Amino acid sequence: MKKKTKYYINNDQFYEALVDFLQKCDEADANGVEIPRVPEFIGECFLLLAKNIAKAPNWSRYPFIEDMQMDAALNCLKYIRNFKPTRIDAETGKIVKSRPFSYFTQYVHNTYKQTIKEEKKNLYKRYKTYQSFQIEVQLSGEVGACPPEQNEISNKYIEHYEESIEREKQRKRENRSKNTNSISNFFEDD
Repeated sequence: MKKKTKYYINNDQFYEALVDFLQKCDEADANGVEIPRVPEFIGECFLLLAKNIAKAPNWSRYPFIEDMQMDAALNCLKYIRNFKPTRIDAETGKIVKSRPFSYFTQYVHNTYKQTIKEEKKNLYKRYKTYQSFQIEVQLSGEVGACPPEQNEISNKYIEHYEESIEREKQRKRENRSKNTNSISNFFEDD
């Protein structure tokens, strides 16, 4: 009986498939023809990567996890040609093979973060719209259809989101002021 490995993607096979595909793309570009379709194996690797990373506790609780997975796989496909098969090792200075698993894992993580950020922004907009609707209802004298608990939840979320946006702006301002090479340091404030 064959021992089952803990790895769900064979990095060497993934690397060889990517190198082969990238060479075909380069040849197609040189000949002025349409680039070939991404092999099914590479697409399956991207989906496996996105689905298995989504199982991690920091991602698994989100209700839009399937959207995150598909966005991640799509981003990997979109930027597949950015992968460089070889790189220069920082420590030794030698040319070494790149690791596609770790390279595309970073794409998946960044896509997940971006999707969560967008979903939070959309939820903020929804709650803000709801809040303005509730104010209009109260000003018109009509009885609101929503229980006060829902108002409290949306108000807390709006407050928390606005505070986080303000903290992010403050952090960026502090980083800009710390950066002595920033172009803004060469101009006087009015």
